Amino acid sequence: MRLSRKAVPLIAVLVFAAAEVPAAVVSVQVVNRTAGAPAPAGLAVTLNLTRDGTTSSHGPVLTDESGTARFDIPDVTGEATVAAVTGYQGVKYESAAVALPAGAAAAETEIAVYEATTSRDSVVVTFHHSVLRPMKGAVQVAEMLVIENRGDRTYVGERELQPGLRAVFEYALPDGYRELELGRGLMACCVLQLEGKLIDTMEIKPGRRTLQFRYVIPAAEDKLAYRPDVTFVTERYNLLVDPPLTVVSATGLRDSEAVEYDSEVFAAYEAADLTPGAALEVNVAGIPFDRTPQLRWATVAAALLLGVFLLVLALQSRRTASAHSIGD
Repeated sequence: MRLSRKAVPLIAVLVFAAAEVPAAVVSVQVVNRTAGAPAPAGLAVTLNLTRDGTTSSHGPVLTDESGTARFDIPDVTGEATVAAVTGYQGVKYESAAVALPAGAAAAETEIAVYEATTSRDSVVVTFHHSVLRPMKGAVQVAEMLVIENRGDRTYVGERELQPGLRAVFEYALPDGYRELELGRGLMACCVLQLEGKLIDTMEIKPGRRTLQFRYVIPAAEDKLAYRPDVTFVTERYNLLVDPPLTVVSATGLRDSEAVEYDSEVFAAYEAADLTPGAALEVNVAGIPFDRTPQLRWATVAAALLLGVFLLVLALQSRRTASAHSIGD
């Protein structure tokens, strides 16, 4: 097949244009932040590239002896961001997202990993905050814990629940609790409710992590005992009690300055330097019970039954009277 002289320049232009599509190399450096630990070689790293709201995955690529993984990005005609992810000793680690400008020839990002440990020696609760709020026949409890791993290893939990799954954070819930809601720092995929506890299986990496959750404690009368669970060494504990609840007694806690919020004054209690298993207890009274509606409905039901009984009695009387009339 012979090409015309006009077609040859056109093909040359197309080939040149294709060759000029900008490409880039993205380097991901995996660094082991545990003191004395070797650079993690042979780790599988995946690069996620996001452009115009669409994310594409590249790899995985294995790290070399220096802990570096390199990705060839064939098209960087538009501005994008890249972020890398890897797994080490059963824990997922991610890099920060970095910009990959249009036409850029290279970009770099870093993933910090840590050795795993089952020792909780470096894990402390810097602040545990609880709020008790009244409900009809119950008390709602909101919990917030700021947990800090001050070491250079990732805490993966002391207790193994099953192969590959460990209990990292365990919090004993009161008997009969209901309506458990997970908040910040807790994901439904990683939380279990076992043995009367909230159990989180997500590891605690070096740094801070905040956990929030709430639940309801039903009451058989207008008072109940609340016992916060001290799971780690706790530097500071704070309790707020929303009126009309009143504190009858408190064990292991001392009075603190009342807190005013939203035109209400909350009674406050606190404790410090607590060890796991420390006995804290607050007995509150003033739980609202609305028994009037129950009594009203019971009265209405009794009246209806009496009405039905009288109606049936009246109908029977009419039938008897009619039978006598016919007989006469």
